[in-house]
Amino acid sequence: MRPDLTEIIQNIKSGSGLPYLILVSNWSQMTERRYVELRSAGVDEFCVSLDFPTSATTTSAACPVSTATSTVSFQKSPRWATMTSC
Repeated sequence: MRPDLTEIIQNIKSGSGLPYLILVSNWSQMTERRYVELRSAGVDEFCVSLDFPTSATTTSAACPVSTATSTVSFQKSPRWATMTSC
């Protein structure tokens, strides 16, 4: 995760007029402090991509063999969290 990400988000939100900002990350370097900082900077939703091994085999182009992918989205309210898997 870029050390200047908070500043980038602040610049995007302040000058662009974008009503909604989604940050996509695998959260490998996310901390509680960083989460609060990014939320305060203007992130409206976090989308977390999780790749993990599985014994299942698939031929889908979206899910390589022996890998499952889940995406979890966190919006301002935890009740809006969603999870999708391929």
